[in-house]
Amino acid sequence: SEHAEIGGGNGDRRNYAWRIALRFGWRGLAVALIFVTVIGPPRDYLYAAVYPEWIAFAPGIVPAIAVAAAYFSMFGLGHAVMRLAAGPTQLVQPR
Repeated sequence: SEHAEIGGGNGDRRNYAWRIALRFGWRGLAVALIFVTVIGPPRDYLYAAVYPEWIAFAPGIVPAIAVAAAYFSMFGLGHAVMRLAAGPTQLVQPR
């Protein structure tokens, strides 16, 4: 169902950040953070255009900057939570 998709997706994203840091270190994490911050707002605006009953944005650049800031902070916070739960990535050996 669409509600399970919306509610269940955030845990995967936190795991992605941690796995990227595990595989590529802090540089990979920085690239992923920039990627998510840049791609997030256009993605949300596309969803708003296709499904206007789901989401709406005010006109102007300020909402886009706010969405980018939200993606940046949630991706960074998600990685911080995974690091607290699983420990530093250097201590985990990839399979």
